[in-house]
Amino acid sequence: MAKTSTEQAARRLGKATSIEAVVAAARKYIAGWDRHALAKVPENCRPGEMADAADVESWADILETEVQSGEIVSAELRQMHDFFAAAAQRIHELRRNP
Repeated sequence: MAKTSTEQAARRLGKATSIEAVVAAARKYIAGWDRHALAKVPENCRPGEMADAADVESWADILETEVQSGEIVSAELRQMHDFFAAAAQRIHELRRNP
């Protein structure tokens, strides 16, 4: 994923005014990954379909566990982790202040 795309994804999260918008931003984020970059992320950490906020939060947890394991953490894994952590945080904010 290119740096510009990462910055665009972060802007989408910041502008999201609904949980649905956060989920849509997560879908776009995942769709923006090319297969070569995605191959640098462990298979068990490659998100699939994003149906709802629970999916976003689940992937945030999965990625957090993988990063905290201390095993090999590629820049790509860190990037994906950071996005999903921010997305889960935005969902939490929107739930707290709809």
